[in-house]
This record gives sequence, C-alpha cells and structure tokens, in this order.
Amino acid sequence: MPTFIETAQALEVALKALQMYTALHPRTIKSLEAAKLSLVDWIAEKTSLHVAVAGDKVFANGVKVEGSSPHLKTLAKRFSDRMIAGFIIQKDLDDADLLAMLNLLLLKPAKIEELGGPGPILERSGITRIRVSLTRYKEVGEGGEADGDDETGPGSMEESTQEAIKESGEEPEKDSGPEEAMSLEEAEALQLSMLFGPPEQLMGIVRDAFGEILGAMAEGEGLALATLQPAFLGNLGAMGYQLGLGEGMPSATQLGVLRQVLLSLPPEAQLSLLAGMATLPGKPEGLALGIKELAPEIFSVASTTLLGQGHPWNHLQGPLQDVLRPLAERESMVRALAIHMRQLGYDGNLAESMLRRMNWEGMTLEAKVLLALEGRQLWDLSLEERLAFLRELLDQDRSEAFQRVLDRVLETLTMEDQGLRLAATQTLAGVAHWMRDPGLPQGTEGPLTQKLEAHFAVESSAPIQQAATEALSAILVALVLRGDLGSAQACMMELQDLCGIHEEIQDWRQENLDQLRERMTRSDCVERILQLLFDVDKEKMSAEIIPFLEWLGPTAAAFLMDKLGDETERQRRGRLIEALRVLGPSAADSVREALSSETWFLVRNALNLLSDIGDAGSLPDVIPLLRHGDGRVRRAAVRALWKLGGPAAESHLLGILKETDPDTKFEVLFALGQVKTAGSAPAVLELAEDRRINERLRLKALETLGDIGSPSVVTSLAELLKKKKTFFGTSSETFDIRIGAAKALHGIGTPESRWVLQKVVESESKGPERDALQRILEAFTRK
Repeated sequence: MPTFIETAQALEVALKALQMYTALHPRTIKSLEAAKLSLVDWIAEKTSLHVAVAGDKVFANGVKVEGSSPHLKTLAKRFSDRMIAGFIIQKDLDDADLLAMLNLLLLKPAKIEELGGPGPILERSGITRIRVSLTRYKEVGEGGEADGDDETGPGSMEESTQEAIKESGEEPEKDSGPEEAMSLEEAEALQLSMLFGPPEQLMGIVRDAFGEILGAMAEGEGLALATLQPAFLGNLGAMGYQLGLGEGMPSATQLGVLRQVLLSLPPEAQLSLLAGMATLPGKPEGLALGIKELAPEIFSVASTTLLGQGHPWNHLQGPLQDVLRPLAERESMVRALAIHMRQLGYDGNLAESMLRRMNWEGMTLEAKVLLALEGRQLWDLSLEERLAFLRELLDQDRSEAFQRVLDRVLETLTMEDQGLRLAATQTLAGVAHWMRDPGLPQGTEGPLTQKLEAHFAVESSAPIQQAATEALSAILVALVLRGDLGSAQACMMELQDLCGIHEEIQDWRQENLDQLRERMTRSDCVERILQLLFDVDKEKMSAEIIPFLEWLGPTAAAFLMDKLGDETERQRRGRLIEALRVLGPSAADSVREALSSETWFLVRNALNLLSDIGDAGSLPDVIPLLRHGDGRVRRAAVRALWKLGGPAAESHLLGILKETDPDTKFEVLFALGQVKTAGSAPAVLELAEDRRINERLRLKALETLGDIGSPSVVTSLAELLKKKKTFFGTSSETFDIRIGAAKALHGIGTPESRWVLQKVVESESKGPERDALQRILEAFTRK
C-alpha cells in the first residue's frame, strides 16, 4: 500500500496535468488513472477514505500524515484556500468522480463562493462517490488540549477521531450494511464498464470518433470560440454501432452511455458537434435521435462550463448563436440553458434574451417595428442589432417608422433604469453619425439635438453622460462639416447654459463639455472651417465665420497660425491675418509661438499681428528679432517694438541704428520719430550730419528730428542751413538737405527755431532756395 504522501503526489501530478491539458489528453488520462489507483490502493480493505485538513496538517481517516513533502503542503493549501474541510472518498470511485473533485480543487476560491460552496458544486455535478466532509479536525496533545497548529506531541488516532466526531456530529462509517439503490450515474457507469471494460477503452472509441478535433487540442492548438466551425459528423456511424445503438430511439441505458460519451468531450468540441448535427450519418438512426435528445443538456453543460472557465457572456453569445441558428431544436436548447444557468447562479435572462434576438432575425420589417414600439424587444437587441434595424428603416425610406422608433428611444432617456438609459444613449450616438451620411429624415435633427442637450445637462451617471457626449460630438461635427457653424456654436452655448443652471457642475461633465469643444478643432473640422474662410465673401465671413472663430478663441488662433505658416497664396494669407487680427488678444499666445518659426514670412506676419493685438509683455520675444537674418523680419520687429513698447523701445532702437542695414535704418528712424524721446535726438542728428551716408537716409534723419521736436538740436540744424564762405568761395549743404533742416526746425516749432529760420531766409539771396525757405517760414505763422 502506498504512503499517503505518495497519494498526495499522484493527486498533485493529476492536478497539474488538468491545468496544462484537457481531460482527454493522453497525459491527463494517464495521471488520472495513477491518482485513482493510488487512492483505491490506499483505501485497501476499508469502504472509504476520509481526507481532511487542519491548518497545514493533513489527516487520513483521522490519523495525522507524518513526514515532510511539498506535494502534501500544496494539497493542504488547496483545501484551506477553498475552505474545504475534507473529502469522503468511496472505494468504488470512478474517473468522473475523481475528475469532479480535482476540477473543484482547481476552481478559484472566489468562484467557489460565487457558485454556492464546494458541497453544492459537487452535488450539482451528479457525483455521489465523493462528498465534501463537514468534519473539522484538531490535533489533541498529551494534556488533552486541542490545537490544530501545535506541532508538538501528536495525539493518538483514537483521540483525534473522537474529537472530529464531536465537532462534526457525523457517525463513523461502518464497514458493512445494506446496499443502497444504484443511482442513474452508477447504472451508466456499470453499463459502460460492461460494454467497454476499462475507461481507456471507451476513451479510445471517443478519440477515434472525434480524432480531428481532439487531435488539434492535444497538440495545444485548442478550439478558438471566435472561429468555432461545425464538426463533420458523417464518420460517427461506427461509434454509434459500438455503443450498441440501433434504428429506433435509444433506451434509457443506451442514452445514458451516449450521454457519458458526449459529456467527456471538452466544451468547445461539444459546441462544434452540436453545430454540425446536420452532418450526422443516417445509420444507425439511434445515434442522431440520441444526440438530438441530449442536445439541450450538452449545450447547457458546454455553455456553463465555458462561463465557469472565465469566458464572459458577451464574448460567448456570438459563437452560441452560430451553433443555434441552423438548429430546429434551438428553443428547447436555450430554455434548458437558461434553467441550468440559474441553477449555477448565473443570469438565465441572458440566454432568453439571446433567443429573442435570434427570433428577431427572422421577422419581417413590419413585425420588427410593431415589437419595437410595443414591448422591451428593442432593448433585448445588442447595440449593433438596434442600429442595423434603424438603418434598415432609413435605407428603405421608411421615414415615419424611423421617426416613431426614434421617439421611443428618446423617451427612454428619462427612465429610471440606468441600463435602459445607457442603451438608448448609445443608440442615439450611432444615429447621430448618420447626420453626415446618409442624412436623417426632415424634422428629425431638431428633436434629436434638443433631447440630447437636455439629457447631457441632467444625466447623473458619468458613463451614460459620456455616451451622450459621443452623440452630441457627432451632431456638432456634422454641423461644422456642412458649413452650419452658427448652429454648432448655438448648440454648444445651449449646453453651457443648461449645465450652468446647476449650482456646481461636476468635473466630469465639464470635461465632456471641453471634449465637445475640442472635437470641433480636429483636422476634419479645421479643414472645413478654413475652406469656408477662404471661399465665402467678406460679408458672410464677418457674419458667420468670424463669430465662430471668436467663440473658439485661442484654439482657433492656433490652427489659423499653423495654416498661415503653410499657405503660399497671398490672398489666402490675407484672410488668415484678417481673422487673427479680429481675434485680438486671445490670439496673442499662438502668434508669439510663431516668432520662433524658420519660415521668414510667418515670423514677419506674426510680428505685424503682434503689433496690433499684443502688449508690452511681448517685448522680450520681439527684441531678439531686431537682428534676424532677414531684413524684412528686422523691419517688422522694429515696427512691433515701437508700437508695443513706446518710449521703452528707445534704447533697443538706438542699439541697432548704426549697425543695421539702410532699409532697416529708415524703419528705426521712423520708429524714433513716433516715440519722440529727446534722448534719441543726438544719435539721429549725428546721422543727419554725416555726409558719407546716403542723402536719402540723411533726409529721413532730419525728418525724424522734426518729429522728435527736441530744441537741443536747433543750433546744429542752423549750421546745416547756412551757406558758409571758404577760401574757394561759398559752400553749403545740398538744396534738399537745407530744406530738410528747415522742415526739422519747423517741426520743433519753438520761437528759437523760428528765429533761426527767419535769419537764414533774410540772408538768403533771391532765387528758388529762398522761396522754398520762405514758404516753410510762413508755415510757422499758420502753425
């Protein structure tokens, strides 16, 4: 007889095999047989084995198992984790009994609790030769104290057994007594044994009959639910004859044998078999009759087994529908599944709802409309099925029916049931996408938009409100793409007003509002807005496009500036600049960002815009551009500098006056004349007096001195006006320079500057120069 440690090792090997392979895999079958033989040998002459756990200790028939073994510790932990006190195992256990016990030990503790506990799970599986024990063992020490965790002084077998009996209330099982009546499962097992001998012989028949499917699973390929294919069953005739089936309905015993064969298959193989029932052979007739009779049970067991393995219902129902769709027996099969699901603690309504959806597929469009308007049938459908139904109405130009069903969906937005509200909102999100293509019937868009606006503002569930956001997003995009920017803006403002009614708007609701606003600035909408900006006339641009851009604010400025950097057509650039200028300060950040661009005309345009919409805070971004590599940019920077900085720009302008190019010097002189700071007059005068530079630049310097109006340069200007006598005769500046200096004196406009000009005129000989100077002097009087 093996030690119990060896039995524990055999059980653990079988458990590992079940985890790695299917129950029908050769390695699993071999390990199950070894575990079963070890248990039977260990029981020996007794009728049963009581395996129990207390802490990390294992008891076999009341005696603590001595010795250290990782397999023993692992087995004890499996029991403890699943709150299983122990098992009472009958000597005549079969493969199905052992498999049920091992599968229970592989279930996660939470799943066991969810399914009602270990005892009920075994009972529902039909297993009678193994049952869960209620006995709680405690080790009794020499002093008579019970301690399940004390490692010292193990008590005797008699003491341990008596303690267990006291706690559990169970009487020890006797070795003899009257035999109980044989159960249906026992009868089936006996029949199988009589027909086929050892279990491996029956497994051989199963492998021969379902070789292709089981072969794929044995190689680790498995059967993917998503791609489940109907099995070809035309070669099962030999199995039918081997099982003793004839031409009529199988007997109860034969049906039990067939049931055991089919239940031995993995759940995926069971579904594949059911899906291929149309290919069953005609002979023996009893095979097809028997499989059809057992189909509801096999379908139920396969489906719930997959649920128990962790497959979610929403992933499972598609393959189940594929199996059921061609079968005439689907009504009874789904009813059986619903009952079985409820017995195991699952929601049987899911199966019934699936059947209603399948029946829906075969209805006429008129019948679907009636059901959708009268009952809950519309909400039994999946989202895809509801939208397919509505789209069919739309495509067939059934506008009135479409509107009636849509009204039903809109009414559901105010119901208390959150599940229905979510389903309705998701449906409306799908419908809203049709505003773009193919379009909704006349009179539909208004109610749809209004109901969704109100729903968005009051919905208390964040997930449902997110679905409403998706629906409104589709509506807004459709409005923008069709060029109806005013309606899109009105919708957003209405949403903001409706949400503002509440004293405090939830963060997630505000986030969804921001999300809607952001959606209208994505590429598809931006391209349409820009197209409208370029194509419409100025009147429509001012009335419709500009208000929408102003409402978008900084976001609009960002994509307008991006386009400005790419646009090569001058007229379009003008439209973009005009729009940005209208946006005003809200565009300033985007404009400043463009100053770092490598595209010279974008930088120049940004500087020109900043001159109109910026403030002194932008000066640090402008000043470095006074020395930009492109003269057009430098001159734009000069303009922006004096417009934004005023007198504060003086030092920066003077800093580049001597070193910059002539064209930029002109711009600097003009800027200095605008800011009119007296401190700049000496530098400008120096430029005006320098005969080495271009006369046109000197004239601009003289003009600037007149604009500045500083009296400090009057004397110097008088020198430029005078004719000087030299050894070689009379010398003077050119006529244009003298006129420029006179105009500068006029610009200064002080009595002293008038007196200087008068003296020059009086000393001037008659001629054109004197007449020109006289006219400037007379202008003093008018001034």
